[in-house]
Amino acid sequence: MSTNDFEKRLQQQPLRPIPSHWRDEILGAASGECAARANLGDRKLSSVLILLWRELIHPCPVAWSGMVGLWLMLWAVNAHLRSGDEPELNSGQTASESQRIQSFKEARGVLVELTGPLEEPGDNPARHTRPKPHTQLATPTRNC
Repeated sequence: MSTNDFEKRLQQQPLRPIPSHWRDEILGAASGECAARANLGDRKLSSVLILLWRELIHPCPVAWSGMVGLWLMLWAVNAHLRSGDEPELNSGQTASESQRIQSFKEARGVLVELTGPLEEPGDNPARHTRPKPHTQLATPTRNC
């Protein structure tokens, strides 16, 4: 039987009507799905927060409490360090520019004494050599 014969037989068969109760079931299921999707947008903030609590924080409360403690400790240290950063200047005493430049030159001189002079890049060029073979065994080759 070829496909043309099959198509001819199919065209000769009468179409049966779709049962009406099927239509009602399909439309009812589709409308229920639409209503369920519309309710997702109406969630309150509290339900979203509860869902977030269940999914993220509840499975590992010890880790989260440790993270909170660490952040609080870092915040306290940062606040303590910031309060001591501002130097106290007397109202009549300010360092002039020449004194600042001189102190920077002295600090640079001390740093050069401690670390030594910088090496120029041309003094010690890096050698680029080919990697040596790991073995001296020759592999036999066959010619066919």
